[in-house]
This record gives sequence, C-alpha cells and structure tokens, in this order.
Amino acid sequence: MILATLLLGASLSATPTPATATAGLRAQLAARREAQLDRLHEYAISGRFPRNTDTPSGPREYFIDPQGRLCAVANLLAADGHLDWVREIAAGRNQILVADLHDARVDEWIRGSGLLREELATIQKPAPGYPYSGGAGGDLVAQQDATELRARLLKVEADLRASTDASLDRAVTLAMTAAR
Repeated sequence: MILATLLLGASLSATPTPATATAGLRAQLAARREAQLDRLHEYAISGRFPRNTDTPSGPREYFIDPQGRLCAVANLLAADGHLDWVREIAAGRNQILVADLHDARVDEWIRGSGLLREELATIQKPAPGYPYSGGAGGDLVAQQDATELRARLLKVEADLRASTDASLDRAVTLAMTAAR
C-alpha cells in the first residue's frame, strides 16, 4: 500500500516517462527518508531507550522492553502509524533483529521509508544487560548507557544523512523491482 502510493504518485507527472517516474519516486523516498532521520534524531535526543532487565549477563534485543520502551526501529514504525505492527511483532518475536524480520507489511514499509534494511539494522542495537532491578545505582548505569546510545544514534543519523544519495539510488531500484 505504501509503495503503491509512492509509485502512483511518482507516475502522475505531466509527462509520465520512466525517467520522470523514477525522479518522482526518488523525490518521495528522499522526503520519507528525511522524515525518518528526523524521527531518529528526536528518538536519540529523548533518551527513552529499552532496558534489558531480563538478561543481566549481556545484551538482548527488544522491540518493546518490559517497561514499554520501544527500540529505535520500532519507534520509527510506531511514529509512522504502525504501533499495532510493533505490538504484534513484540508479542511473537520481541527479541528479533530487524535484519531477520521478514513481515510483508514491514518489508513494504521499508521499501517506502527511504531507508534500506541494512541501515535499519545499523540503527538497531541490543539493550545492555543490567544486573539490577532499579535503585539509584542502577539509574546511574542506565543514564550512562543512555548517554552512550544517544551519541551512537546521533552518529548513525549523521552517517545515514551523508550516504543519502547512494542509499536513495538503491532504494529506488529496490522499490521499482518490487513493483514489477
């Protein structure tokens, strides 16, 4: 649905040539990518990251942590109006890596997002394990981890912005291939 809307919009130009349709699709994907990267920035600044209190011995993926905090990729999906998908994924496969997440709806969302699956995999990071269940000491560790994760996400955002042209070339090709 998302991809079909993008392709339809790209083909409604005054002169519907393949080059015009491709340029229109690229412009739409560029706008979607910019919006996703802006959302990633807001998420990074917010500091509301998942905490792994289930597996204190090491990192663990969470789409939604036990306290209801969304991972960065789940946050992008939810901000795009797909919180229901995030909840469904979390209910069945909460520790899934986005690289391994093959859900037709999410696949279509990725193709229409302006981001590539491997870029989303770069955004996603396991929640570190905490050997505590709260308290002042635990909060300090969580704050330090949040500071590190914020810096990491802001660097990923900057890297993704810097690679926009090459990524959009691939995103357009993938979208056009999927539409055939």
